Amino acid sequence: MRDGPGIPHGVIETVGDILTHHARERPDEPAIVFEEETITYGALDERVNRLAQGLLAAGVRPGDRIAHFGQNSAAYFETLFAAARIGAVMTGLNWRLAAAELATLLDDARPPVLLYDRLFASTVAEALAASEAAPQLLLVTDADDEGRSRNFARWRDAHPARRPAHRPAPGDPLFLMYTSGTTGLPKGALISHEAVVLARRFENEMRAHDPAFPLWDPDHVQLVQAPVFHLTGNVWAMLALYAGARLVIHRRFEPGAVLEAIGRHRITRMILVPAMLHALLSHPALAEADLSSLDCIYYGGSPTPLPLLTAALRAFPCAFFQLYGMTEAGGSVSYLSPSEHDPEGRNPRMRSAGRAYPWVEIRIRDEAGRSLPPGEIGEIAVRTPTVMLGYAGRPEATAAVLQDGWLLTGDAGYLDEDGFLYVVDRVRDMIISGGENIFPSEIEAVIARHPAVREVAVIGLPSPRWGEEVCAVVVREDGAQLTADALEAFLRARIAGYKLPRRVIFVDALPRNATGKVLRRVLKARFAQGASGADEGA
Repeated sequence: MRDGPGIPHGVIETVGDILTHHARERPDEPAIVFEEETITYGALDERVNRLAQGLLAAGVRPGDRIAHFGQNSAAYFETLFAAARIGAVMTGLNWRLAAAELATLLDDARPPVLLYDRLFASTVAEALAASEAAPQLLLVTDADDEGRSRNFARWRDAHPARRPAHRPAPGDPLFLMYTSGTTGLPKGALISHEAVVLARRFENEMRAHDPAFPLWDPDHVQLVQAPVFHLTGNVWAMLALYAGARLVIHRRFEPGAVLEAIGRHRITRMILVPAMLHALLSHPALAEADLSSLDCIYYGGSPTPLPLLTAALRAFPCAFFQLYGMTEAGGSVSYLSPSEHDPEGRNPRMRSAGRAYPWVEIRIRDEAGRSLPPGEIGEIAVRTPTVMLGYAGRPEATAAVLQDGWLLTGDAGYLDEDGFLYVVDRVRDMIISGGENIFPSEIEAVIARHPAVREVAVIGLPSPRWGEEVCAVVVREDGAQLTADALEAFLRARIAGYKLPRRVIFVDALPRNATGKVLRRVLKARFAQGASGADEGA
């Protein structure tokens, strides 16, 4: 078995080995393109060694956290590889956080080093003043020295380009990734080197399992616009670099910039959440964009309405590959192959999350932990060698989701007779109305088929009669005159009466987190006591 194109098995065992291998084998080939700079594998290796020596000189030791509070950049990936080489743990922090939230996470992670963007200097200063565990070393990616902060590149280049002597073990933690925090405080999931490397190593076994599976090679060009404070923005970048491919890094997702970059950089692959797909399809530059280089679009992160998916299949001349996974699993656990995608939407499996990878086991369990047969809805549990090490400093929370080698996902779903997984909803988002279990995503999928609906979120609101009642929060297409009565008439022929929304509220936009997931808890808080100024239909 080989680890990848031209890579003998065993050469790459940790993430740091990825760069070591390609810097030796192909030093003059481009590894990263960021803004107007192209960094070869050899130059990246030298920068990472200098940075690693600087971190060691600053007292960073194996297991210490290195925090990053900024948008995507070459500096981030340099720091990630430096952390990988010295056994430190890269900790991405959501740059949309308020200062008080940032201070809370700094107190939780207790990083001796914080890397941040000048754009967020005031937030960082306020957070540091409130934090009980302020980092000793502050590096700013794109500004000169100021106060305690040091310019990243100047500080890096002041140290020798000597490879560190320490080499972490494959099972050591590489990432501390905070969950998106759709409910409660975020928890930090520890992801090992091995989880990232195994994902790539296993991928090369997939062609025997699925001839349509899209592999990576050195000719691929991956666009990195998913935020690096989530695992997705990291794992897919590592998959490309593992193969010796090239990364084109955007600071953040901008639909016009993405469409321009595809043609200019000959992008072959990118990963998108449904909200990004919608933004690209709606952008006026799409009609003239050169998309001919695209090989595959990966998508996932939240349910993708069928009309959106079929429109994307018709607009982009490439394969589509759906992913289902989570941070705690170390990435994706199931996939829907390009061969299952139909631009006309006639394949019912397009509503599924595909089948488990060969190295992943998926089962559906009831509340007592018993396995359920095909077709019955329960909690999705997965077993995979890429699963997280646990939640940092939270043994009780870890024990609640890691049981007997299985990860309890918190998602509700079912398997069909052929092993295709259908994700129904989050277990905690289930609505119990009049004793009936109702899953919001099932209703959302039907409402999204109405041509006047751009987006929809279904929530449960308190009801003195039913316990909870179904409420649909709808964003209309521009210029559409959809009413609650018209929507109800549309739904009556398509879903059971007890699932019909008893309230329909029209809004201009849905609240989302950085990965595009709708924040139902925000909607519940807003509308539990009334419409709060929204356009509500009876």
